[in-house]
Amino acid sequence: MDEDGIGSVRLAVSEAATNGVVHAYRNSHDAGELKVRAFVDARELVVIVCDAGEGLAPRADSPGLGLGMPLMASVTTRFQVVSDGEGTEIHMAFALPSDA
Repeated sequence: MDEDGIGSVRLAVSEAATNGVVHAYRNSHDAGELKVRAFVDARELVVIVCDAGEGLAPRADSPGLGLGMPLMASVTTRFQVVSDGEGTEIHMAFALPSDA
């Protein structure tokens, strides 16, 4: 990947991890895990950031601006959020150069 591609991966993964740290365990007194997996699939780098928190839910007291997910989606070639009320997974794919 070129520097712009690497920057996009850094930005998106950092944002996904930050969201997990800030939001996933908001009502729990126990700290939880944040897992990051990365692998190459065909012509993409796939990164999955997951937690075992409460899942996505609206928050009136959110400390953020609500721009994280649109930002992640804008720098990825594929973006998906999987949340079933018992954890959240952020799936992100980034195109690799054709000669990679």
